[in-house]
Amino acid sequence: MTTLYRTLGLALAISSFSLMPSPLWAQEAAPAVTEEAVSQTVEKSADEVEHINRVAADKVKQTNTAKADDKDEQSDQQAEADAQKKEDDPTKQLRDASKLLSAQGDLRAKKLEAELADLKEEAARLKAQADIAKQRQANELLKMELEKQKIAAVAALEKARQEQSQADIKAELDEINTNMQLRDARNKRELAEMKAQVERLSTERQLDKARNSQRNAELEDQRDKLMLEMAVKQAEFQKQTIENNIKTNAMQTQLQLAQNELSLKNIDEQQKMQLDGKINYRKSPFDKETGALSISDRRIKLNGPIITGTADYICERIHFFNNEADDKPIFIVIDNCPGGSVMQGYRIVKAIESSTAPVHVVVKSFAASMAAVITTLADHSYAYPNAIIMHHQMSSGVWGNMTDIEQTVKTMKEWERRLAEPVAAKMGIDIQAFKDRMYEHRKTGDWDEFADSAVKLKWVNHIVNELREEGTRKRPQGDPPMPWYYRLFMQDDKGNTYCKLPPLEPMDAYMIYNPKNFYRMD
Repeated sequence: MTTLYRTLGLALAISSFSLMPSPLWAQEAAPAVTEEAVSQTVEKSADEVEHINRVAADKVKQTNTAKADDKDEQSDQQAEADAQKKEDDPTKQLRDASKLLSAQGDLRAKKLEAELADLKEEAARLKAQADIAKQRQANELLKMELEKQKIAAVAALEKARQEQSQADIKAELDEINTNMQLRDARNKRELAEMKAQVERLSTERQLDKARNSQRNAELEDQRDKLMLEMAVKQAEFQKQTIENNIKTNAMQTQLQLAQNELSLKNIDEQQKMQLDGKINYRKSPFDKETGALSISDRRIKLNGPIITGTADYICERIHFFNNEADDKPIFIVIDNCPGGSVMQGYRIVKAIESSTAPVHVVVKSFAASMAAVITTLADHSYAYPNAIIMHHQMSSGVWGNMTDIEQTVKTMKEWERRLAEPVAAKMGIDIQAFKDRMYEHRKTGDWDEFADSAVKLKWVNHIVNELREEGTRKRPQGDPPMPWYYRLFMQDDKGNTYCKLPPLEPMDAYMIYNPKNFYRMD
């Protein structure tokens, strides 16, 4: 019963605490709380009190149930004790019963203390929840009051703005009315001024009209006078123009006569500079009896080293002359050629072989290496008796590992088979005998012969004693030209002059006579 009273008292205390009025600070913070908000707060506090009472009632019910269980247990234990008492000594049974009751009392006291502690903890938790709920209510009331004040302030501000806007509109309307009145007054004044000005201008125009009438009369008199003077001056100008035309015609006639004389002189000079006769394109240009070879204007120069571009220069002209006339001879004239690229030279050989028009190769001074191969393999070849023709093995710069070097050597041997073997075959020997005789003639392998000896070796077909350049129809002028390859001259560290050859195309090699290392390449 004591526990029940304590529980009920705690619940009533919590309910009283929940129904207490708000503290002074809450009342000051929210002085304008509405009756509806207070009613809601009271209803919410009553619900919480009812909830707390239900919890306390549940606790009391649980306590009563536990006590009933304890009574039943005590009854069972008392019955057992009574039965045992009958069997044992009365004094001993009393002592045991006393101990048992003492132990049961201690156990019950501990259970009650634990339950009391639980109830205290539950009461503290419920009190804390009630405090939190109360604080939330106060915060909500404060928030509502602040929102109300904010809405009132916004409304007051909006009202002030509207009043200010109305005042501004009224002031603007007053200003517009004033401006309109001023504008009307100004327009009336300007209209009066314009009327006065129109009257003044009308008066001035009448005066000007009178003045202009007098002035026009004076101007007409002056115009008549100027017309007479101008007629006199025009007559004088026409007279002067006729005299100038007479002088100009005389000068033009003299100039035309001078130009005609100059044209006649130029024509005479051009006739002297260029021959008019037709060129005789002989199908057999070589006279074996006199040893004379007639060269027409179907002439191609082959001088200097054979490098990239030389084959294009030679072959394009061979093709052109074939397209022009395929039955007239073509002449490749070699003044001085040390040889050069085997790939470029081979193209020239093939162009000569495939030409429908016969191609005649003429050596005036020196044809070495690849130039000698071109001369020897041509079907029609000629040379001055003192011209020199030279054959030797081809050379090339080699760089790379052993496999690269072997492949380069293999390529050079293939070029030798394609270019040197036909020369040896024309001589009637094999390639090895050809190379042996090169080194028998000179230890460097450079086998050179004058043309009259080269005929016996079949390096050239005919010796010529006279070359007739029938294609030269224009008088030569100017100084001797500087060979194009002079632009390639350079000096090494020792001061020796040399000519730098351009790089070769892939798989190409130079076949060139170069005893003094004059021609060099990277």
